[in-house]
Formats: sequence, structure tokens, C-alpha cells
Amino acid sequence: MRGFLHLVLALAIGAFVGWISARLMIENLPLKAVAGNDKWREYDGADELLLPYAVGHFSSRGELPPPNVARYFHRTVDDDGNSLRGECIYEVNGRLLPARWWSMAIANPRGDRSVIAAGDVMRESDGSLILSLAPFPVPGNRLTSPAGSQLTFSYVIQSDTPDAPVASLPALRKVRC
Repeated sequence: MRGFLHLVLALAIGAFVGWISARLMIENLPLKAVAGNDKWREYDGADELLLPYAVGHFSSRGELPPPNVARYFHRTVDDDGNSLRGECIYEVNGRLLPARWWSMAIANPRGDRSVIAAGDVMRESDGSLILSLAPFPVPGNRLTSPAGSQLTFSYVIQSDTPDAPVASLPALRKVRC
């Protein structure tokens, strides 16, 4: 009888520790820093061992996990290193990575989000993009910032060359609060 109780206790402790470690991996999916730009993080889907945790990570945020032919970049700070806030106006500016399709989104921890995709924007004459993140209408391309702090800005591209090095990613600067 005593051996049976030890077995049940060991199984219960193992299940609890496994559940805790899985939750930590889902909430803190390891994202790689992008070379040359430490404000951006990337999930590239290359590590098959992380796939179940990636599915849980994106699903818990109300997002579909990016397919293996896509690259997922995100950031939670502006170019000055300050956390993104819903009441501020930001400008995303720069050349985009070569891609068949892309989308950008701004979201808060509750899952409120605003998304824009490649076919929804007007580009500059040189091919670059200027996009405002603002809680109210502003001229030009805009994502509506959700209320709150700790916002996450994401950029997903679907490319023919998902392993190509990242030349540059758009800048994200605060205009005003």
C-alpha cells in the first residue's frame, strides 16, 4: 500500500512540474534577437522541438501560429527602448523585407488587436512604408492602437526564402504621447 501511495505522489508531482514547465514555455516562447537590431525578436519555426509550445503560445494570444514558410518578428519597445503604450502615436518607417505576403499588427495583453496586410497599404514612391500606430485617426496608413500598456507590435512575412538573412527591419519611433 505504501509503495502505491509513493507512486501516486510521484506521478502527481511529475504532472504538476510538467504542467508548470509547459506553461512557462508557452508564455515565454524563446525568440531570437535579430542581428543588428536588438529591439526586434524573431520566431522562425525552425526548431521542431518548440513547435507544440509555439502553437500554445500563439493560440493563447488568439493568433494562428506562423507556417514554416513564414517569419514572425515582434517587438514591445520603440527605438528609444521605451515600452509601447496605447495612448501614444508611433511611426513605423522603412523598407520591408522581400515577401510574397506580409502583415503587421499591434496588440495588448488582453488580445485586443489591429491588423493591416500587404494589400491594405499605400507605399511611398521609393517602395518604403510609413505606418502610424495611433488610438485615433491620423492621415496615411494607420493601425488603431488598443488601449493599455505593454503593447506588442508584430510583423509576419511569407517568403520564398525563409532562411535568408535579415537586411533591415522597419524603425518604430515614438511621435508623441
